[in-house]
Amino acid sequence: MVPGVLGTSTLDDAGSDAPWIPFLPERAVSIAAGTRVVIRFGDGTGIGRWQVQLAAAADRNAIRTIGLGGRETDLPSRQAVEPEPLPPGCWVLAATLSRSDRRGGGVTYWSVAVTP
Repeated sequence: MVPGVLGTSTLDDAGSDAPWIPFLPERAVSIAAGTRVVIRFGDGTGIGRWQVQLAAAADRNAIRTIGLGGRETDLPSRQAVEPEPLPPGCWVLAATLSRSDRRGGGVTYWSVAVTP
């Protein structure tokens, strides 16, 4: 498991706001193209709605993102999500997960270098 960088989040009526996190080479996770990526809450909380997006490392403000999957309903609860495979390149991966109990959620970011 590779922990990411927390961005915007809400939980029990409290929250924080953060911009898109830029690519950080020193924190980049290196994976091979086609590697299965599984995303979950670290404490095992069920996932309701979710969306996963990519922005190229050079796109520091995520002006052009690539959608890798998602769903717009809270139930049934899921323990993990598995987005589409990441293409080769250097990316910022953003996973927006909502808790299935509707108590909040957030965006987590990873810097990812995908080799062919």
